[in-house]
Amino acid sequence: MLKPRDNRFVDLIVFGLHVTPTSALILQLELHQRFAFTLMKIKARSNNPLKKRARRGFRGFPVATVALYGPDDRHANKLVIGIINHEGAEPELRKWYSEDADIRSLPNIEAEIQTFIKQHGVLSVSMVDRIIGCPHEEGVDYADGKTCPECPFWRRKDRFTGEMIS
Repeated sequence: MLKPRDNRFVDLIVFGLHVTPTSALILQLELHQRFAFTLMKIKARSNNPLKKRARRGFRGFPVATVALYGPDDRHANKLVIGIINHEGAEPELRKWYSEDADIRSLPNIEAEIQTFIKQHGVLSVSMVDRIIGCPHEEGVDYADGKTCPECPFWRRKDRFTGEMIS
């Protein structure tokens, strides 16, 4: 009898049976040929502590709002956190930048963010699961009412829905 934690086998469960990766692949191919479908991979939840806290929902004030910005929808080079201490209060903003790497993958930035949130006694975190726009600020990096000359990706894209604007 196979044991779930046997070293020779991976904990891959197909229809309630623990199987080896090779036999799972054979089973997947047979099922695909017979029934024309493939087994769905289960997506693991993120280990990102901010996303974990955001999944918990509203737990009271202070609230940290997290926004990611980048030249396109795949590379984040700016992260902004706003701390709102009570309802109706103006947010206290803090910004982090990365020139060469995706800011989400930098452990030192993650540690700074955790320290910043802890210092403010944040109870709730609110964030979207994607990059929401260009990292350049209108009126600061380019003229008001214009589009960013450095980020053509965002020119005709709605930053909240991700759909093209005509």
